[in-house]
Amino acid sequence: KGIKRLLLGSETQQVLTLAVAGANFARAAAEDQKSAALLARQLKVTTKATDAQVKATEDFILQMSLANGVADDELRPSLSKLVRGTKDITKAQKLLALSLDVSRGSGKSLSQVTDSISKALGGNMGALARLSPEVKQMVKDQKSLDEILQALGKTYKGSASTAADTFQGRMDRLKVAINETKESIGYALLPIFEKMVTFIQTRIFPVIQKFVDSIGRQGLAKTLKDTSGQIFNWYREADGATGATLDFAAAVVTLGVAF
Repeated sequence: KGIKRLLLGSETQQVLTLAVAGANFARAAAEDQKSAALLARQLKVTTKATDAQVKATEDFILQMSLANGVADDELRPSLSKLVRGTKDITKAQKLLALSLDVSRGSGKSLSQVTDSISKALGGNMGALARLSPEVKQMVKDQKSLDEILQALGKTYKGSASTAADTFQGRMDRLKVAINETKESIGYALLPIFEKMVTFIQTRIFPVIQKFVDSIGRQGLAKTLKDTSGQIFNWYREADGATGATLDFAAAVVTLGVAF
């Protein structure tokens, strides 16, 4: 009865809820970290970008994301494609801003627009024809890429900011801001979760495997008898167990205060 109350008590449920939230935040941060790392690699490989240029590009992505309500995980792959096509960060950023205007004004996805422009940068002008009837005709008339991009800029100028100022746009911006906050908390928790993952891999899994192997050799009853009184000793004796637990507890408390 006492154990049941402990397991189902409101305090325990709150801690578990916060722990799940912390895990979700850490996962979001890990995904963001991966996305940022892939963009950084592309910038360095294609343009020989310095760490300072990579950071400036990340700042650019963040500001565009917050201003327009577009997730940075959507902006980074699009910018990567444009960087590969232009071999220039500044030009790629300008084309990303144009692509966002075209996307918002035409209703096409940002990925579709940047795909078309990226292919055109590589010489496949036909890819642009799908963006609008006007562009289709310009491609047919063999207009230059610069002329077509200028026409797109004139047609869709301001579409992204207009969309961002609508009610849906403001909701999208709010969602991005909330997600950025979650990721910031998640980044703070990542070292803790990394320590716990390492602890589980090096301390818990081997014990479980040993337990399972013992059952296979001598059966469940004898295994339980032999390991009674020892089943939790591995945890108390494991190097770093106390530190990982205390760090995790502190993280849970921090989450509780924040939310």
